[in-house]
Amino acid sequence: MKPVSGRLLAAAVLIIAAQAGLRAGDPADSHVSRMTERLRHQGYQGVRQLKPPQASIPRRSSFYERALILGEPGGDMHAIVPLGSVLHLPDHLRDRVLSKPQGKLVAWETLLKNSKNWLGTQEISLAASRGESHEIDVLSAQLAGERRIIIAVNQARPVPVLQPAEAPSKKPDEAAAANLNSR
Repeated sequence: MKPVSGRLLAAAVLIIAAQAGLRAGDPADSHVSRMTERLRHQGYQGVRQLKPPQASIPRRSSFYERALILGEPGGDMHAIVPLGSVLHLPDHLRDRVLSKPQGKLVAWETLLKNSKNWLGTQEISLAASRGESHEIDVLSAQLAGERRIIIAVNQARPVPVLQPAEAPSKKPDEAAAANLNSR
Protein backbone atom coordinates (compact mmCIF):
# COMPACT_ATOMS: atom_id res chain seq x y z
CA MET A 1 0.00 0.00 0.00
CA LYS A 2 1.28 3.48 -0.88
CA PRO A 3 1.82 6.14 1.77
CA VAL A 4 -1.11 8.55 1.99
CA SER A 5 -0.53 12.25 1.30
CA GLY A 6 -1.37 14.78 4.00
CA ARG A 7 -4.20 16.33 1.98
CA LEU A 8 -5.75 12.98 1.21
CA LEU A 9 -5.48 11.99 4.85
CA ALA A 10 -7.11 15.22 5.99
CA ALA A 11 -9.95 14.68 3.51
CA ALA A 12 -10.39 11.10 4.70
CA VAL A 13 -10.51 12.24 8.33
CA LEU A 14 -13.18 14.83 7.50
CA ILE A 15 -15.28 12.30 5.60
CA ILE A 16 -15.05 9.71 8.36
CA ALA A 17 -15.79 12.39 10.97
CA ALA A 18 -18.94 13.35 9.09
CA GLN A 19 -19.98 9.70 8.84
CA ALA A 20 -19.31 9.23 12.54
CA GLY A 21 -21.66 12.07 13.38
CA LEU A 22 -19.23 14.86 14.22
CA ARG A 23 -21.58 17.67 15.11
CA ALA A 24 -20.96 21.38 14.73
CA GLY A 25 -19.82 22.94 17.99
CA ASP A 26 -18.29 19.71 19.36
CA PRO A 27 -14.66 19.83 20.44
CA ALA A 28 -12.68 18.15 17.71
CA ASP A 29 -9.75 16.78 19.79
CA SER A 30 -11.19 13.35 20.52
CA HIS A 31 -12.76 12.98 17.07
CA VAL A 32 -9.48 13.66 15.24
CA SER A 33 -7.61 11.20 17.46
CA ARG A 34 -10.23 8.50 16.93
CA MET A 35 -10.28 9.02 13.16
CA THR A 36 -6.49 8.87 12.93
CA GLU A 37 -6.44 5.63 14.92
CA ARG A 38 -9.20 4.22 12.74
CA LEU A 39 -7.19 4.96 9.59
CA ARG A 40 -4.10 3.34 11.12
CA HIS A 41 -6.13 0.29 12.08
CA GLN A 42 -7.47 -0.01 8.53
CA GLY A 43 -3.90 -0.32 7.26
CA TYR A 44 -3.11 3.10 5.86
CA GLN A 45 0.63 3.64 5.87
CA GLY A 46 2.16 7.00 6.58
CA VAL A 47 -0.57 7.99 8.98
CA ARG A 48 0.80 10.19 11.68
CA GLN A 49 -0.95 11.68 14.66
CA LEU A 50 -2.79 14.77 13.49
CA LYS A 51 -2.91 17.87 15.61
CA PRO A 52 -6.45 18.78 16.54
CA PRO A 53 -7.71 22.13 15.31
CA GLN A 54 -7.22 25.02 17.70
CA ALA A 55 -10.87 26.05 17.68
CA SER A 56 -14.06 24.06 17.75
CA ILE A 57 -16.11 23.67 14.61
CA PRO A 58 -18.47 26.65 14.25
CA ARG A 59 -22.14 26.00 14.86
CA ARG A 60 -24.37 26.24 11.81
CA SER A 61 -26.94 28.98 11.98
CA SER A 62 -30.61 28.17 11.74
CA PHE A 63 -32.94 29.80 9.25
CA TYR A 64 -35.06 30.74 12.27
CA GLU A 65 -32.20 33.04 13.35
CA ARG A 66 -32.35 34.89 10.04
CA ALA A 67 -36.13 35.21 9.87
CA LEU A 68 -39.14 36.52 11.71
CA ILE A 69 -41.57 33.92 13.07
CA LEU A 70 -45.25 34.76 12.71
CA GLY A 71 -48.12 32.87 14.28
CA GLU A 72 -50.75 32.97 16.98
CA PRO A 73 -49.45 32.60 20.55
CA GLY A 74 -50.17 29.02 21.56
CA GLY A 75 -51.39 28.32 18.04
CA ASP A 76 -50.93 25.16 16.02
CA MET A 77 -48.92 26.67 13.15
CA HIS A 78 -46.32 29.28 12.33
CA ALA A 79 -44.52 30.58 9.24
CA ILE A 80 -41.34 32.52 8.68
CA VAL A 81 -40.75 35.73 6.75
CA PRO A 82 -37.46 37.52 6.07
CA LEU A 83 -36.22 40.01 8.66
CA GLY A 84 -37.17 43.49 7.51
CA SER A 85 -40.30 42.43 5.62
CA VAL A 86 -42.80 43.83 8.14
CA LEU A 87 -44.13 47.15 6.82
CA HIS A 88 -46.63 47.73 9.61
CA LEU A 89 -46.95 46.15 13.06
CA PRO A 90 -49.81 47.44 15.25
CA ASP A 91 -49.18 47.40 18.98
CA HIS A 92 -52.11 45.08 19.70
CA LEU A 93 -50.60 42.40 17.39
CA ARG A 94 -46.99 42.41 18.62
CA ASP A 95 -47.60 39.04 20.29
CA ARG A 96 -48.04 37.48 16.81
CA VAL A 97 -44.29 37.90 16.26
CA LEU A 98 -43.08 34.81 18.10
CA SER A 99 -39.73 34.49 19.84
CA LYS A 100 -39.63 30.75 19.14
CA PRO A 101 -41.59 28.39 16.88
CA GLN A 102 -44.96 27.16 18.12
CA GLY A 103 -46.89 24.44 16.37
CA LYS A 104 -46.18 23.18 12.89
CA LEU A 105 -44.08 25.13 10.36
CA VAL A 106 -46.33 25.86 7.38
CA ALA A 107 -45.85 27.63 4.08
CA TRP A 108 -46.25 31.39 4.09
CA GLU A 109 -49.34 31.12 1.87
CA THR A 110 -51.05 28.76 4.33
CA LEU A 111 -50.57 31.09 7.27
CA LEU A 112 -51.74 34.07 5.21
CA LYS A 113 -54.88 32.22 4.04
CA ASN A 114 -55.75 31.15 7.61
CA SER A 115 -54.94 34.50 9.24
CA LYS A 116 -56.57 37.13 6.99
CA ASN A 117 -58.12 38.80 10.04
CA TRP A 118 -54.72 39.83 11.45
CA LEU A 119 -52.24 39.41 8.57
CA GLY A 120 -52.07 41.20 5.23
CA THR A 121 -49.66 41.94 2.40
CA GLN A 122 -48.56 44.90 0.34
CA GLU A 123 -47.01 44.34 -3.09
CA ILE A 124 -43.83 46.40 -3.58
CA SER A 125 -41.36 46.71 -6.42
CA LEU A 126 -37.91 45.15 -6.31
CA ALA A 127 -36.45 48.66 -6.47
CA ALA A 128 -38.33 49.52 -3.27
CA SER A 129 -37.13 46.29 -1.67
CA ARG A 130 -33.53 47.21 -2.48
CA GLY A 131 -34.01 50.71 -1.05
CA GLU A 132 -33.70 52.37 -4.45
CA SER A 133 -37.05 54.19 -4.35
CA HIS A 134 -39.06 56.06 -1.75
CA GLU A 135 -42.17 53.95 -2.32
CA ILE A 136 -41.91 52.66 1.27
CA ASP A 137 -42.18 56.17 2.74
CA VAL A 138 -45.48 56.69 0.91
CA LEU A 139 -46.73 53.24 1.96
CA SER A 140 -45.84 53.84 5.61
CA ALA A 141 -48.09 56.89 5.66
CA GLN A 142 -50.93 54.98 3.98
CA LEU A 143 -50.65 52.04 6.40
CA ALA A 144 -50.73 54.14 9.58
CA GLY A 145 -54.36 53.27 10.37
CA GLU A 146 -54.16 49.59 9.35
CA ARG A 147 -55.26 47.11 12.06
CA ARG A 148 -53.38 44.10 10.62
CA ILE A 149 -49.70 43.18 10.35
CA ILE A 150 -48.63 44.09 6.81
CA ILE A 151 -45.81 42.15 5.12
CA ALA A 152 -43.95 43.45 2.05
CA VAL A 153 -44.24 41.02 -0.86
CA ASN A 154 -43.02 40.87 -4.43
CA GLN A 155 -44.87 38.44 -6.69
CA ALA A 156 -46.72 37.14 -3.60
CA ARG A 157 -43.46 36.19 -1.80
CA PRO A 158 -42.29 38.04 1.34
CA VAL A 159 -39.24 40.23 0.71
CA PRO A 160 -37.05 42.26 3.07
CA VAL A 161 -37.06 46.02 2.65
CA LEU A 162 -33.69 47.74 2.82
CA GLN A 163 -33.35 51.33 3.95
CA PRO A 164 -32.86 53.74 1.03
CA ALA A 165 -29.25 54.67 0.47
CA GLU A 166 -28.47 58.32 1.02
CA ALA A 167 -27.95 60.14 -2.24
CA PRO A 168 -24.38 61.42 -2.63
CA SER A 169 -23.99 65.12 -2.06
CA LYS A 170 -23.99 67.10 -5.29
CA LYS A 171 -21.98 69.93 -3.76
CA PRO A 172 -18.21 69.56 -4.16
CA ASP A 173 -16.26 69.07 -0.97
CA GLU A 174 -15.05 72.46 0.26
CA ALA A 175 -11.62 71.08 1.15
CA ALA A 176 -11.20 69.59 -2.31
CA ALA A 177 -12.29 72.87 -3.89
CA ALA A 178 -9.77 74.76 -1.75
CA ASN A 179 -7.01 72.39 -2.90
CA LEU A 180 -7.92 72.98 -6.54
CA ASN A 181 -7.94 76.76 -6.07
CA SER A 182 -4.54 76.78 -4.36
CA ARG A 183 -2.78 75.24 -7.40
